[in-house]
Amino acid sequence: MGENVKEKFIQEHGDTLWHYTSPTALTGIFQNDEFWFGNYDNLNDHKELIMFKEEVLEELRKDPCNCFDRMKEIETEIENQAELFYFSFSLSKARDDVSMWDRYARGGTGVAIVFNTDVLYTFLEHILNDKIHENLTLIPINYEKNIKKSELLSVLKRYRDGKVMGGFNSLSGAISNLHAVSYMHKHKSFTSEQEVRMHPLFVKKDDSNVKLITSETIRVVYVLKIKEKLKELGIKMEDLIDSIVIGPKSSQGEKDLELFFSKLNYPELAKKVLVSDCPLK
Repeated sequence: MGENVKEKFIQEHGDTLWHYTSPTALTGIFQNDEFWFGNYDNLNDHKELIMFKEEVLEELRKDPCNCFDRMKEIETEIENQAELFYFSFSLSKARDDVSMWDRYARGGTGVAIVFNTDVLYTFLEHILNDKIHENLTLIPINYEKNIKKSELLSVLKRYRDGKVMGGFNSLSGAISNLHAVSYMHKHKSFTSEQEVRMHPLFVKKDDSNVKLITSETIRVVYVLKIKEKLKELGIKMEDLIDSIVIGPKSSQGEKDLELFFSKLNYPELAKKVLVSDCPLK
């Protein structure tokens, strides 16, 4: 990724990124020393992700051409790659935000894990070199969707018309990119969320990091073990986490949560427990 790229990312997105979540997810992260990436099928914008790909296909079908076989190849490849799993760990630049508490932290009764952006970026740079997690990305969501101006649409049109695509060695590569791009867009009505997504791309069903968890509901998640990776870098969990913020409507006791972290041998993290200043009641 590079130091200059990291500095630019921090300038654009700030020194901290917030992960709003439930108390159950919080305990899972710290008791198991792992991040759980949620399946895109369970996200609030799942239908929109499908629509992005459908709109690209609609644009491809508009132009009259003698290209039935090529269009069939494109459609088949999209369907085949839809069998892959897509997961996300959502972060936000919206700090201590009323709508984020209400929407993603159990109506404000949950918590927020506040990440140090610099350390998180360094952590991800390190694990990108790990073949186990080589497709892990950290990307801000794009809320302005203009399919007609998409370079990817132009690439697929060239393939449809029997021309050299440019930029991709195969149709499979172009469709992989289409899937990846579709998961980086949300409708402009979500703009206030200021979301940055951390996600592994192109995960197969037999991936060793795909697990079933049974807390609250049965869910498929992608698990990233973090303790050993932090140790390799000489980074403590307390360096990665800037603070833990108790939600504005939570009944969670501050002292109890401090004791929770102390018992897990995170004494410095116990000192970083805060209570939200958000007026959500």
